[in-house]
Amino acid sequence: MIKVFPATSASYIKDITAPLPKMHLLPTGGITPENIRDFRQAGASGFGIGSALVNAKAAVTPEYLQQLTEKARQFVRALQS
Repeated sequence: MIKVFPATSASYIKDITAPLPKMHLLPTGGITPENIRDFRQAGASGFGIGSALVNAKAAVTPEYLQQLTEKARQFVRALQS
């Protein structure tokens, strides 16, 4: 798997995988619930999700864990739609 950073557009993933369909690409940096489906449809094999999911500076509290859970659900829903 090859990490593609930053993931600026799903069309870039499609451009790479078109002539190299067996290449497994992992776009990172810029993946959001709003665009994750576009990246999957473009041929991404996985996704690197960081700041769109977690806040490295936040204290781990029950409220933060609830927010994290909801953000994760947003990603899952986006992929399932």
